[in-house]
Amino acid sequence: MERDAKKTFDECQAIGQAKAHLRQSQRKRASQLPPTFRLAQSSSIINHLKEHSIWKSSTQIFAFVPMKDEPDIFPLLKEIMDEGRQLFLPRFEASTRTYHPIRVRNISTDLQPGKYGIPEPADHCPKAEGLHPDLTLVPGLAFDSRGWRLGRGKGFYDRMLASLGGIRCGMAFDYQYVESVPHETLDQKMDWIITPEGPVKAAL
Repeated sequence: MERDAKKTFDECQAIGQAKAHLRQSQRKRASQLPPTFRLAQSSSIINHLKEHSIWKSSTQIFAFVPMKDEPDIFPLLKEIMDEGRQLFLPRFEASTRTYHPIRVRNISTDLQPGKYGIPEPADHCPKAEGLHPDLTLVPGLAFDSRGWRLGRGKGFYDRMLASLGGIRCGMAFDYQYVESVPHETLDQKMDWIITPEGPVKAAL
């Protein structure tokens, strides 16, 4: 039993170190990219998503407000609302240290500065308890062909994703689509990865 416990601990430690190394590498690559790269690749990612059947059939969409090292899907958020679909965004709750899905009805008035300086749904926007969106758009530092995602290391997003249903799409720049992402039991897989080259269905 002690040997098994030590083996498990060592394996978890190795995975954690591998994740930390990949995060460092991805952040370094992000810091070296010009703004024109982000704009061009973001546009391609959005276009590929909009051509996909999963986008065309979705009426409830859980998305994210992008950080500088993530695909700029902000134009897509406006389009969701213009088309009369339901848009949900994450809001951080400091008391429980968790993210919750929140219904947003107006991009101009429903966002306020949130955790890490990322705009989040304002306090007047209610939680969407028991939400099971048709489609969830997910940011990450890296994704692989099996659908594994590398987050920022706190586990906040994975815990929220575990409570959501529907199809999950990782939104990735080309350098964020990597050969392999180290993963653990609580990490959440994607169903698709949308890259500037096109959508990739995650392998089983």
